[in-house]
Amino acid sequence: EDAAAEVDDESVSEDAPSGGVSDAAALIEERCSGCHGLEKVEAAEMDEAGWIETVDRMIDHGAELNETERELVIAELSAD
Repeated sequence: EDAAAEVDDESVSEDAPSGGVSDAAALIEERCSGCHGLEKVEAAEMDEAGWIETVDRMIDHGAELNETERELVIAELSAD
């Protein structure tokens, strides 16, 4: 029972979405620089709530992030 739970946890943590990038910094560079320079992202000073709002707005404008990638990006940007 525990072994099955561990396997499920591992598959979730290692699950890269189809064509997805698991490294948050690479993901930000790949997905955010298509519409604007990274200096805009790097210059922004926001807390987690601000990044959630901003990333969700960028998704509404066409940024291609699935839920896992969205969470990775928000966590990375909030940590800076």
